[in-house]
Parts: sequence; C-alpha cells; structure tokens
Amino acid sequence: MTTLFLFRTALLLTLALSCLLTACQKGGGGDVGPQGVAGPKGDTGAQGPKGDPGTANVLYSPWIAVTFAGGGSTYTGTVTAPAITQDVLDKADIRVYWNENGRILSLPYAQLIGGVTYSMHQRFYVGRIELVASYPLSAQQIRYVIIPGTVPIGGRKAAADLTTYQAVKAYYHLPD
Repeated sequence: MTTLFLFRTALLLTLALSCLLTACQKGGGGDVGPQGVAGPKGDTGAQGPKGDPGTANVLYSPWIAVTFAGGGSTYTGTVTAPAITQDVLDKADIRVYWNENGRILSLPYAQLIGGVTYSMHQRFYVGRIELVASYPLSAQQIRYVIIPGTVPIGGRKAAADLTTYQAVKAYYHLPD
C-alpha cells in the first residue's frame, strides 16, 4: 500500500510540475502590456578620486632660429625663453631639441668623428637658454619643452622616453 501511495504522489507531482512549466513558457498568449511608470531617480554617487595629471600643462616653444658666434672650440647661441622662471628651474624638466637638417637630436649631443668630438649642450637660466657647441655652427633650429614637476618622486614612472624628440612629441601631442 505504501508503494502505491508513493507512486501516485510522484505521478501527481510530475503532472503538477509539467503544468507549471507549460504555463510559464512564452507562448502565443496575450499582447505585451504598456510600459510601466519610471521609478524615482537614485542618489548621485560619491566623487571619484582625482586622476593622474595630464599633458595640458606641458609648455613647448616653436622651432626657433638660433645664430651661433664664437671661435676655436666654443660657439654659443642664446634662446630667449620667458617661460623659464625660477620655479620652472627648481621643479620642472626642460628638454631641448635641435633640428639639424631634418634630423632631430636631443641635447646634450656628442659624436666622435675621426678622432674629433663634436658636441652641443645647454645651460638654463631664468628667461633664457644658452647653447654651447664645440664646433662652428651657423643658424640652427631649436625647440624646448617644459614638463612641470607635478608628481613627487615615488609617484608614477615617466611614460615617455624623454631622450628622443619623437617619443616626447607623440606622448605630449606636440605639433610640428
């Protein structure tokens, strides 16, 4: 008798479950109802953390023609640079690039050719850059880039190779 009771109970449960599943399936029943009323607007979330500094504060000069004068193994040229303040000298990175007939070089520059070293380096002062070359140069094209020191040491790593002009130009979106 117990076996018959269990069999009937299992059969009824299976029949009930099958009816429920059939009733819940999507069918050709009724039409879709109208859109309900929108609920109330939720609260605004908390302010997110401040992001890393961008490149908007990077300063760059146009290409500037610089005339060199001197003799022997010392030739100098001066670039007027009003953006170089004492604060910039104390906190920023200043990069100077030299356009030598379409080949852009990062200063300081040195090359040994036939036992002779040809070099050019820069000295920074408030309002100007002094360029010193070891060989006679005429008018040259120079550009400087000022990268303000906004992240203290221990912050993030430099993302651009600052020794190549093309990398700096690409990273800071500098125009030609």
